[in-house]
Amino acid sequence: MLSTAPRRHAGPARSQSRGLLHIAAAAAAVAILLSRNAVGFASPSPGRPQVLGLNRPREIRVSAHAFGAGPGRGRRIGDFDISLPLPRPIHDPSAAGDWEEGGGVHTGSRDEGLPRWFLELSSISGFEPDLSFYSKFIVEAAKKGDLRAAQRWLQNAEGAGVSPDGDTLKLLFQTATKAGELASAARYAVKAAAHSGAEPSSAELTELLSRAAAEGNLAAAEILFEQLGNNNRSVFEKVGVRSGEVHMDPATHATLLGVCVKSGDLEAAEGWLRVGIAAGIKPSGVNFVELMNAAAEQGNLSMAEVFFEQGVAAGVRHKLVAYNILIKAASKTGHLEPAKHWFQKACADGMRPSLVTYTSLVTAAARAGDLPAAEGWFLKAQQAGLTLDIVIYTALIDAAARQGNLQTAEHWFEQAVSEGLHPTVVTFNTVISTAMKAADSGAADRWFKRCQSAGVKPNVKTFEILMSGTARSGDSIAVERWFQTANATGVKADAMMFNTLLGASVRAGNFEVARHWFDRALLDHVQLDQGIVATMVISAAKKEQRGLSKSWLEQGRVAGLNFSIATYTVLAETASRQSRLTEAEDWLQIVFDHGLSPEVATYNAVISAAGRVQNASAAVHWYEECVEQGLKPDLQTFNSVINAAGRGLGLRSAERWFAKAMEAGHLPDLVTFTTLVGIAAQTNDLQSAEGWFQAAVEAGIQPDVVMYTPLIVAAAREGNADLAEQWFDGALGAGLLPDVVAYTALLEAHARSGNMVRAEALFQQIQGAALTPGPESFSAVINGHARLGDIDAAARWFGEMERKGVVATAVQYNQLLKACARAKPREAAFAEDLFRRMLERGVAPTKGTMEALKWVVGGERVSALCNKAGAGPHMAVAGVSARRSYGR
Repeated sequence: MLSTAPRRHAGPARSQSRGLLHIAAAAAAVAILLSRNAVGFASPSPGRPQVLGLNRPREIRVSAHAFGAGPGRGRRIGDFDISLPLPRPIHDPSAAGDWEEGGGVHTGSRDEGLPRWFLELSSISGFEPDLSFYSKFIVEAAKKGDLRAAQRWLQNAEGAGVSPDGDTLKLLFQTATKAGELASAARYAVKAAAHSGAEPSSAELTELLSRAAAEGNLAAAEILFEQLGNNNRSVFEKVGVRSGEVHMDPATHATLLGVCVKSGDLEAAEGWLRVGIAAGIKPSGVNFVELMNAAAEQGNLSMAEVFFEQGVAAGVRHKLVAYNILIKAASKTGHLEPAKHWFQKACADGMRPSLVTYTSLVTAAARAGDLPAAEGWFLKAQQAGLTLDIVIYTALIDAAARQGNLQTAEHWFEQAVSEGLHPTVVTFNTVISTAMKAADSGAADRWFKRCQSAGVKPNVKTFEILMSGTARSGDSIAVERWFQTANATGVKADAMMFNTLLGASVRAGNFEVARHWFDRALLDHVQLDQGIVATMVISAAKKEQRGLSKSWLEQGRVAGLNFSIATYTVLAETASRQSRLTEAEDWLQIVFDHGLSPEVATYNAVISAAGRVQNASAAVHWYEECVEQGLKPDLQTFNSVINAAGRGLGLRSAERWFAKAMEAGHLPDLVTFTTLVGIAAQTNDLQSAEGWFQAAVEAGIQPDVVMYTPLIVAAAREGNADLAEQWFDGALGAGLLPDVVAYTALLEAHARSGNMVRAEALFQQIQGAALTPGPESFSAVINGHARLGDIDAAARWFGEMERKGVVATAVQYNQLLKACARAKPREAAFAEDLFRRMLERGVAPTKGTMEALKWVVGGERVSALCNKAGAGPHMAVAGVSARRSYGR
């Protein structure tokens, strides 16, 4: 169904004419505001909100001069009076709490969240609130600790060109500080500093800087540092300045480095490190170790090495811990050689490797996938006389686990136990992971039970390993069982466990299970993976579970997931492949409803759906809207419109759209020409089909089997077996393998001409080409023999079809019944047996069935057969087996 309603996301429109009641209320409020010089409302009586307009006369008169009174108040409306009815009550915002966002209008602009009464006033020409007006609400909100409301008012003021004063900004700074909004506090500190006497004190800034450091808020820390007396250049512009240009004490410098470490911003850390050195501050060895460790945690070996070398340049004598950190950083890169280099460097610098050193080297070898090297470093640790712990054994087991070598992993586990060590949950998890990688779920289950019997409590990671492993094997039931086992053992499922369970359930088609656990995840406020939920939504749509698909999409959005336009496009494409135009259109509408902008691919999906149902007008409509949306249709768009126009309106319409595609600068491709060949062939215009085929060749297109097939089918449909054979041979000569449709079409052409030898030979070629003949292929042979009156041959092919597992339909039964009618003498007994067999197999007789049967046995006998079967002449009932052998 083509919807004619606009499919655009219409934003809220503001108008200066809101109806008499709204104009009256706004006009009265403006008059009241101006009568108070627009500096705020008088304070109400204590404990009693002041309500304006409740006791006014039934009719008031407001001069239009009020809208533009005074110099500089804006454009005057004119000299006229407006007779107004009694307005609705207008509350004093400061008394009734209307400075809050509650009841506000959500517009997505700077007016977002502000009260409706304010937006009504601001829509009237001449209403220009000033600094005093805005300050009233900003201060009121700030005093109540509502930072967000205060920020909304400030945003609107600045958008209107009204700048807040220093006192207001300082109050906002203090409010943001109390609320823990450090970034906002830092911004207000900078703005307040521009007003003399309003700048925050150094003590306030220093305290806030310490809080920023504790939270790892680097952006706020840098702003606050600059405000503490440094120039306003960015941190990276400061790098390389001469000593003395930057005034910084060691404590502040250490604080800033700590912020960088906590936030993981290595680039900023390097910048601040150089700034401090330029300012004459000598960082400690601890500072460098912290920076190196931050780099190592990110697997950033090069940056860890930079910090190491900077420490050396600063005169720091690195200890073993620094070398161990570099080896750890190297291990995270998955390369063993850098780890070996830093081990050798540590030894050359007089360091004595510790157990941590060797454990890091075993880990590096494991991550590099080198089990022999891991065992070699383990042996060196033993030879060094170190007391080995369970950590290094676990690292060695992990090396085996990464290879899926369960036997070796179990060997080292048992070796650790024999040494009197107590495996941790990490150790057990590593062995379980090895079993899963070896696809040995039985071993994984056995090690899980051993973990429990050893008194080691499985953790979330244990069940993540078990669930992901069973999910890879496609055993969704086992995945759910492990999930429930986790709940039974007191392990609270995390997002990964839920995501694994949902993914496994959907892949197995267990939508009810997925629905149950999806609802549970939302109830537990689990942050699900957007990709998993998108897969669920799409999978449900592909299985034609449309209600469930839309429900999951909406629930996901409510849970805070923001699906990309790609998800909606796939949903529209799914509907298109299912030939559901209305549903594809619905998905496009949902795109707008959800505030997204469709892509060309989204429209292509809808246009393609229109083509599948031969709705040319819908295809053209969506093409035009695609253009109206400012999108540039691509070749796929035109191909889809060409297909829809051809299927719905005929070849000439398709050719006109082909010309439009060329005019738009698109070069036709294989799909374009194949579509036109197919449309021409479908309309029995074989000459045009051949013409478009030739045009494709002249355009440099290499035809594929899909382009040849319509020509073979069209020639066969005309009864021209020789021409069909020529096109078939042409495909073979081009090195193509005709599909079963092409074979069947050619087979049928020869069967129609009575050449059953060639027809049966082609059938054998279908099987020889590793293709699977379908009911149509068997029907062509059966019908060919039936036309010749060879009922035995027709029955033999019918039996062959059933032996191949192809279920007979009414078509094949009707063909045999017609053969019985053509036989001389007519095969009445066989026809009756066929009819009984048909009913026995649950195949519903058609009108053609009853007519053919009547032709063979007569009307009275047909009635008797139906009555004996206990059914009407068009109903399938149980019968008896046919007596003819069907080739058996």
